[in-house]
Amino acid sequence: MICMKKRITYSFCILTAIAIAAALYIWHFTLVPDRMGWIDTLDIDFVALRRPVQSDYSDIMTYEKDGVIEFFSPKKLEDSRQGRLRLIGTNRSDVTYQAIYADKKDEKPIVLIESNSVHLSRLTDSGYVYMAVFDFQRPKAEIKELGSDIYCKVFFIRMFSPIHETNEMVIPYNHIVTCFCQEDTLAIHKLY
Repeated sequence: MICMKKRITYSFCILTAIAIAAALYIWHFTLVPDRMGWIDTLDIDFVALRRPVQSDYSDIMTYEKDGVIEFFSPKKLEDSRQGRLRLIGTNRSDVTYQAIYADKKDEKPIVLIESNSVHLSRLTDSGYVYMAVFDFQRPKAEIKELGSDIYCKVFFIRMFSPIHETNEMVIPYNHIVTCFCQEDTLAIHKLY
């Protein structure tokens, strides 16, 4: 009788340890918490699109970039998720990071903007304004021919961890044409 109770207790402890290990794995190494809505998606809003000025460049940038996107977040992105911040803009809405590198050409979006230089620009009373110095991944003439808005997300990339993302911000097509396809305009700002 005592031996049976020890076996049940031992089995219960082993199953509990397995359940805890599985829960930790699911929470930290999969996107299940994001997809189930257990973790809030970080919100970002488009603020401005402009050409870069000298103060936008850091010491490690050795060549000029094509433009700067400024966006607003009510929370500090670095505190919310760990990892490298990477902004990617495509021609399609609701794109995942994995879809960008898909093998099927019909499912693959066209990457128009890419930035590995996303950093905090300034603090405001209601949140944080970030700046992403970017390069166009396609010629400006091709972007103009597409005639579509650019849909941008910030991805949080970390080794051995799922890639988290923010909500999507839209850069209107007319802002892109006005800012980069007409030489006399330096900046277009959204009312914020």
